[in-house]
Amino acid sequence: MYWKEVVILSDYCAIPTDCPFSVNNEGSIYAALTTLSAYDVSRMAGEVWVKHNHEPRYVNGGNLKAEEINHILSHFRRNLCVILSKSAAPAFKPWQHTGSYSEGFGYGMPPVPDRGKKREEPASDVASDEDSDNEKPPLEIKNLRWEHADEQLKKDTPDSAHEGGAIKLLADFENYVDGGGVDFILSDKSTGAKKQIKRIHTRCKNGASEVEWIVDVSKIEGKPDIIFEVEAGSLLSAPCEIVIGSKITYIIDLAIDPNYEKSHDDTIRLFSADDAKSYDKTLTVKADKKTDDNYLTLEFPDVDTSLHYSLEIDKGSEGEKYCLFKNKSLKVVSNG
Repeated sequence: MYWKEVVILSDYCAIPTDCPFSVNNEGSIYAALTTLSAYDVSRMAGEVWVKHNHEPRYVNGGNLKAEEINHILSHFRRNLCVILSKSAAPAFKPWQHTGSYSEGFGYGMPPVPDRGKKREEPASDVASDEDSDNEKPPLEIKNLRWEHADEQLKKDTPDSAHEGGAIKLLADFENYVDGGGVDFILSDKSTGAKKQIKRIHTRCKNGASEVEWIVDVSKIEGKPDIIFEVEAGSLLSAPCEIVIGSKITYIIDLAIDPNYEKSHDDTIRLFSADDAKSYDKTLTVKADKKTDDNYLTLEFPDVDTSLHYSLEIDKGSEGEKYCLFKNKSLKVVSNG
């Protein structure tokens, strides 16, 4: 393996991509690589790297073997290496510089059917390859979409995600093998140029793939403009937009006199309606922002407008607890 168009071995013998022992099913390659030792996988990944890169290679921590396998498959999907089903060690040379097949080596290799006839009839061989390519339907990536992992948020804000929330990215495929590699690529376009912020690798299963992303746009200055694309084989899909809700400081005036002694132990709680309660903040009368009137003015910071909220008032020693509003968007809640 290891080269864009041919396999380069240490003794300079070359193996072209149409070698009869080349493997084109990514699922089969993945299954075979997982049976090898971490050391063998690492050596293979290193050889792939040095043929296409000039700088040192660094590997992150975690599951090293899995990362190395993904590294190899990434090059395979981009047609940067060839995978053979049998040993390609220098001792075994099924292909020489001329591309002729050597039948003087054993290793239990099956013979190549009618290879001599193909050399004698190149025209018919080319026509056969073209016919085969025409019969194979093209890969399609379609129906890109996203949804909240939280069931309540699916109902409340199906078109808007929020910082820290979990969402699912989904895509469907036509004419793609089960087990084939799939990458979900998240990018930000807020600066005018597309900048990748996350790549999540998975596999095709029953003509579909999905991954989960914990929304993190904290490092993006200004309003984020998020899209995701799906890469499978050598095909990149059209982008799908993810709308991220903005954050505000929510200010509310309540008909509670902060100077009334029995109100001093009152608490006011604003919390989001999603199952995880991703926003939950409680303030007291002491947080009053205006001391020159008989109303309680409170400010709740970092409120995500893509969520729905409830406001609970606990009267403390007066023993009364009630909700001023429940499961409402702050865009439609009147202030007071």
